[in-house]
Amino acid sequence: MQRNWDLIRMILLELEQADGQHIKAKEMPPFPADWVALHMKMMEEGGLIEGNDPGFLSGPPQFFALGLTWKGRELLDSIRTDSVWGKTKGLLKEKGVGLTLDTIKAAVTAVVTQLMKS
Repeated sequence: MQRNWDLIRMILLELEQADGQHIKAKEMPPFPADWVALHMKMMEEGGLIEGNDPGFLSGPPQFFALGLTWKGRELLDSIRTDSVWGKTKGLLKEKGVGLTLDTIKAAVTAVVTQLMKS
């Protein structure tokens, strides 16, 4: 499964809104609960969130997100607004560059720099 950065952003926003409360992977339209669980697991592996993986032995994947890490908060702060997020994705698509954590950070810097000049 490829990472979906829109879903990752949605999860970061949801965790911030939870204000310290744990959240269980659930459907986040248009994404099914198993996608959310797998993305939360990837986000934990990438150091964006703290989580608890009860395992995937029986039934659909599950995951409990316990909170954002410093790295996750930094990423969320940089892509929080819809306009910056949209321009960041647009810039990367225009340049033919894939979305990775490093390319998103670089593109956000370029977008914010351009906005500051406006």
